[in-house]
Amino acid sequence: MTEQFGAWLMAVILAGLVAMNPYAAAGASVGSLFYLTYPSATKGRNRLLLTVVAWGLGYATGIYQYPDGPPYHAGAMLWAAVGSALLVFVLIAAALMIGKKEDFPPWFASALKLLSPFGAKRGEKDGN
Repeated sequence: MTEQFGAWLMAVILAGLVAMNPYAAAGASVGSLFYLTYPSATKGRNRLLLTVVAWGLGYATGIYQYPDGPPYHAGAMLWAAVGSALLVFVLIAAALMIGKKEDFPPWFASALKLLSPFGAKRGEKDGN
């Protein structure tokens, strides 16, 4: 009984999310498995974490683009798949660069500066 508890719990959670917007859930599920194209990038628990984070953000992208329903719009599937696949690509690239201790490419460094203003260099008047 306890061996199947995890499977039942996951089935209930996924059934609930699919009931919300099945197109976004399907798209996010496909896009979050994009890491399979580069299998050596992640191992073990990191793969599960990467899949869950990418699925959640991909689902959120699909819901954001097409919030109305039912009836749901099939376009949410494309947005969710592209959003989660793009996120997987960016996270794997960042993990590989950090693991090799290399500098980030200019496009990634500028994206980090936009997302984290606290890491940017300040002027001389700030005392830094």
